[in-house]
Amino acid sequence: MKAQTNISKDGILMAALSEEDLGRTAELIAECKILRFDCGHGIHIEKPKKFIECLKKLK
Repeated sequence: MKAQTNISKDGILMAALSEEDLGRTAELIAECKILRFDCGHGIHIEKPKKFIECLKKLK
């Protein structure tokens, strides 16, 4: 699950991964599927229903 990549005015990454980091991570994990969310880092707080839907699909 990937939230928006936000960078502060000071150039500080305000996210878990940059787009570059995400690309490299996806290359290293077999069968990696990226699900994008239009929200901040707290996906589980900002989009709880969609977050739970994603978790249920992992079964």
